[in-house]
Amino acid sequence: MEMNEIQALNTMLENAQIEAQQKEQQKASKPQNNNNTEQKQSQLKNRVEETLGINFKAPKYEIIYKQTVEASEVYGGFGQMTPSTMDSQWLVIRIQLPGEQMKNIDVELTEQTLTLFSKIHRLHLELPHVINEKSAKAKWNNGSLEITVRRKDVE
Repeated sequence: MEMNEIQALNTMLENAQIEAQQKEQQKASKPQNNNNTEQKQSQLKNRVEETLGINFKAPKYEIIYKQTVEASEVYGGFGQMTPSTMDSQWLVIRIQLPGEQMKNIDVELTEQTLTLFSKIHRLHLELPHVINEKSAKAKWNNGSLEITVRRKDVE
């Protein structure tokens, strides 16, 4: 072998060794980056849990149909209304929220959905009928929320 060839091989060997060392350093630094990322994720999770709560539960709820009945319907049946759910004008949604405080509850009501957020509970309901969200009335009683809304399809 000539001297130039030997020098070229030595240079290639040195470059390969440098590349291998750089790769090892990158591998060694990755777990630290992962640890930093894991720490940041854990801190973010803790902040979210402090703000929003943890281990969310779906509360028990029931939907009750209610209708306004006038004397003519009771005594003469002149109003063409039946006692079925088809003729009910109101939906009453009762949600049991044990352990909650009223100040921690946020309810969003649209024409077809009810969404509830609290520190302990989460609930999203597709309502069985289109409702007039502006007619909503709510009552809070010892861990129970009752929301009454008027149906749009029978107004």
